[in-house]
Amino acid sequence: MSAHAGSGRRRGTVPVVVAMVVVGLGVALLSLTTSTGSSGLPARPSAAAAESWSGSPSETLERMLRALGTGEVEAACSVAAPDGFPITTISGQRRCQRELRAKLDDLDPRLLEAYRDIEVRGATVEGNSATVRPHQVVGAPVAMLNAVFVLVEAGDSWYVVV
Repeated sequence: MSAHAGSGRRRGTVPVVVAMVVVGLGVALLSLTTSTGSSGLPARPSAAAAESWSGSPSETLERMLRALGTGEVEAACSVAAPDGFPITTISGQRRCQRELRAKLDDLDPRLLEAYRDIEVRGATVEGNSATVRPHQVVGAPVAMLNAVFVLVEAGDSWYVVV
């Protein structure tokens, strides 16, 4: 097998890993990718974002996962980055919240409860991106044991790529 063949196989697994980013809730978050975007009216800080969140990558991911576990879609959307770009519009935030609420309503509440106590212990930071590997997510439900999370930094804040 040539080096190129192995490299090609490896590239083919990247979309699979990204798709598994939030197993269980992945469908909910990934569906926001194409619909929230960063266009429209300039966003005013939501109540969740108004506290000027500027946590570390691990704190940001933990914030999102716990918010999903408690159904706090506003807090989850405030740290979401569809396609790697934070949601910067009021309409984008509202759309994210509406769509995420609909997705969460379709999930088993027991799955969501498991997200409430998740702890994220560290992240690998390279420039303005960060990766959280499965061994850094403590207390994750079984369906999430292979999840790899990617975060991006914009300004002084970190966002979870969805």
